[in-house]
Amino acid sequence: MFELNGKVAIVTGCNTGLGQGMALALAQAGCDIVGINVVPASETATALERMGRRFHDIAADLRTAAAEALVARATAAFGHIDILVNNAGIIRRADALEFTEQDWDDVIAVNLKAVFFLSQAAARQFIRQKTAGRIVNIASLLSFQGGIRVPSYTAAKSGVLGLTRLLANEWAQYGITVNAIAPGYMATNNTAPLRADPARSKEILGRIPLGRWGLPADLGGPVVFLGLGRRVLRHRPRARRRRRLARTLSHQAGDPGAESIFTLTGNAKRSLQRQTVIASSHRPPPAGGNSQ
Repeated sequence: MFELNGKVAIVTGCNTGLGQGMALALAQAGCDIVGINVVPASETATALERMGRRFHDIAADLRTAAAEALVARATAAFGHIDILVNNAGIIRRADALEFTEQDWDDVIAVNLKAVFFLSQAAARQFIRQKTAGRIVNIASLLSFQGGIRVPSYTAAKSGVLGLTRLLANEWAQYGITVNAIAPGYMATNNTAPLRADPARSKEILGRIPLGRWGLPADLGGPVVFLGLGRRVLRHRPRARRRRRLARTLSHQAGDPGAESIFTLTGNAKRSLQRQTVIASSHRPPPAGGNSQ
């Protein structure tokens, strides 16, 4: 049922980490992949070729690259595009009192500005193609919690959450779905300093019922589901599918009082009667505790 044969997905930042995990999952479901990366995605390319999928890598710095040109190159590579995954992101850590304007501008440019303009360019292409495109943005647990020492990251990811809702509202009329996945504490390059700090890592792991950091592969199922969009929801009556999906995800959560490792927002959230979808869980921090 979860097949994306013949589809083409753009995945930004797929050279490693969450982007690589989602690119591999989409390819496993049948997608060909166009990557947009600041460094070559050689490892991803090798893995995709072994799976028999086509991969085209576009080198670009999303702080300065023109989104329309990137989407045009992606479309030219395989003739069309069907899915955009806005995954690329950077992080800068410093106390808010010491945070520099350059660090603010760099993070906002990649994590928020590029998300909007790539989404805009992709939506224009979907409309030209007369196809129901899928856009999946990557928000963060900090879109809800705030965190500490990452002011530009929190601002950008909070912006991604609001932007996803706005675009979902505006573009549904064109058959374009826009959703966001908000990961929790994941084992990526961005969290390497936290994982390398024994005290912080122990504190974070103490709030995770599974007792481990999230892995890139954990986002494979959600991104494929959102890439399918409304087609997958036709397989059973509406009320029944809502109950079954909500029951399944609640069972996976295990702890009803926990923070989610990721949540979904946008068209998918509304299709579940605005119920936040919890697929795994973190325990909430203790009163007065740090969230990042």
